Amino acid sequence: MKGQVNRVDKGRLAVPSWARRVLFWAAIILLVIHLFTPQVKLTVDGVSVALLVAACLPWLLDRISGLKVGDVEISLSDVQEPVKELEAAAEKGEVGKTVQMTVDAVVVSAKPLVPDTSNPVALFAVVRWEIERRLKELAALRGTSASQDIRTTARMLVVVGAMPIAVYEALQKYLTVANAAIHGADVSSDAMDEARSSAPTVLAVLDGLIVAASRQKQPEGEDKP
Repeated sequence: MKGQVNRVDKGRLAVPSWARRVLFWAAIILLVIHLFTPQVKLTVDGVSVALLVAACLPWLLDRISGLKVGDVEISLSDVQEPVKELEAAAEKGEVGKTVQMTVDAVVVSAKPLVPDTSNPVALFAVVRWEIERRLKELAALRGTSASQDIRTTARMLVVVGAMPIAVYEALQKYLTVANAAIHGADVSSDAMDEARSSAPTVLAVLDGLIVAASRQKQPEGEDKP
């Protein structure tokens, strides 16, 4: 993800001129009194430094033009990479064959679940919820309890053999992007377009795992669809 600086509004940091003057002179007077006390005797100590900083603080705040509060910008490649890895992982192994056969059929039905919005928070929140719902369903099929933490649930599914490690690793990358978007990271327009178009594929891969787990759970001798 590319670095980006989010700026703090200067207006929120501005201090009225009368308040600056009051604070400045109050701090200077206290500093002079402190320096000339018998115990201090013009020695610079922690209190002296604190009073000096207090005197300068209002002007220092006004001089601040911006402040880093984040360092995340989601680009097109940030979304494309984990999706491509998911698709590649779905083609591997015996479970992967079932997943790949399912993806093309399921991806169409998954499209209506993805909101057609330009709001990254709304888009990624829905997709993340759909991912979590599928992971819980997969956990139930394997007879294990899902964790409150979506990443822990995914890791547990790897342990019980319900999810290939390559799918898990790609899913972790996708969830990192989704969480960043949900928490306010900037998302480029290209990345948003890619997220809308590729989200059904992400969900379809998980649906494929669910189909594979369902087939494995069927009693021996029962015809598999």
